Amino acid sequence: MNQANFNGGAMLEKIKENSKTNIKAVKLLIILSAFFYLAMATNLFFILPDSGFTSFNLLDTKLFYSSDTFYSLIANMTPEMKSTYIIIHIVDYLFIFSFYPLLILLTLRKFKDNMNINWLVIIPIIAMLSDIIENIIIDVEILSSVPLVLASVISAITIIKFASILITIILYMTKTIKFRASDNNG
Repeated sequence: MNQANFNGGAMLEKIKENSKTNIKAVKLLIILSAFFYLAMATNLFFILPDSGFTSFNLLDTKLFYSSDTFYSLIANMTPEMKSTYIIIHIVDYLFIFSFYPLLILLTLRKFKDNMNINWLVIIPIIAMLSDIIENIIIDVEILSSVPLVLASVISAITIIKFASILITIILYMTKTIKFRASDNNG
């Protein structure tokens, strides 16, 4: 396996080399992520009816939940609640495709000088894929007329998502602190 393949290929190398584009992309992704997050947190800026929950009550925001909690929540949803949940999830997909690329770019930028650990970019990719799978399973369960017995799977996926996000943030912060410490000492 050659070095370029191990480090994510030619595309990742170009991303790392083009700092100005990276900074603009990071700024844009921060703005988009914040916008989509606020849209979810406020039920689309208060456009959606109050269905008895906001994005903070969604299964996606819980670190862990049991199968009983999962199916109880879905079984007790009114048609209006189901519609609201699906609409919020559409915005969540937009959030996913802004927030996780931001984490990926930040990881690439932070570890660009250390080619041996460039594989760390896989961690935010795992978080992104987990979030997408989680949303799809929830959406399928909401739209399905019969339970599909996916609650135990989705609970594990949710834990993987949050663990991957946490690991990415810890790695980023650790590298930032080390960089600042070496900057102050040198």
